[in-house]
Amino acid sequence: MKKERKKIVLVLSGGGIAGITHLGVIQGLQEKNIPIDRIVGASAGSIVGSFFAHFKKAEKAYQRLKSYIPTRYSFRTFGLPSFFEGFAGKGIFSLEKIEKIFENLLGKQSIQDLPIPLTIAATNLESGKVVGLTKGNLARAICASIAIPGFFKAVVINKVTYIDGAVLGEIPTQLAKKKENELLIASNIAFPEGKRKTEIVPIKTWDMIQAPHRAKQLKLADFVIQPDIGYPLKIWMPPKEVEELHQKGIEAGRKSAKKIRQIM
Repeated sequence: MKKERKKIVLVLSGGGIAGITHLGVIQGLQEKNIPIDRIVGASAGSIVGSFFAHFKKAEKAYQRLKSYIPTRYSFRTFGLPSFFEGFAGKGIFSLEKIEKIFENLLGKQSIQDLPIPLTIAATNLESGKVVGLTKGNLARAICASIAIPGFFKAVVINKVTYIDGAVLGEIPTQLAKKKENELLIASNIAFPEGKRKTEIVPIKTWDMIQAPHRAKQLKLADFVIQPDIGYPLKIWMPPKEVEELHQKGIEAGRKSAKKIRQIM
């Protein structure tokens, strides 16, 4: 009697524009016939997870998403800044334009209708807890998960205010709720402690706060894929660098496939 394989839950970390690496990881796994049964994503990982859950093929998702990665500051993407509201603590940019872009690319669909089950991590600003969004408008849920405090305005869903899921769940393994017949695989592009050298005080502060949480979150995974991406600190990126990140993700996925198959 053939042994039933374990189902794979893929957790996608935050990591800003470097999130495109995740699609490379998934493509590498798919090339080696490693199935993805469920996805949990935070911040950039929620974008990638949504595109993959919608298109089901990582290469197709990448082709659709890459042309919308900012190569420079663009009012088309971010809209006009509101420094008054930024100084008031509400956020410099609204996510309305970005939400419309996601709707144009993914359609006005609900999370629960995606062909691959998806959980989107967002931080509940009132309760101070990271939660998993599994129902409701997909584009709006993504916006909640990427609402970087101070940069983007918070997102309200059903009268609840949310900010970036990476604030409390940068590698949201705690939201996966792994079952007995599942394997929890984390694709991590969050910056490992000591890897990122920067003199930007808010970024150094973020890394200091996140370091102990990252360690705990990674311990919950059965296997961690850690692409060697150089940890870029950018909010836009030239197409050549985007392609390089994607390729590094593919290499990491291919390299990890054999070990994952051994524990399936």
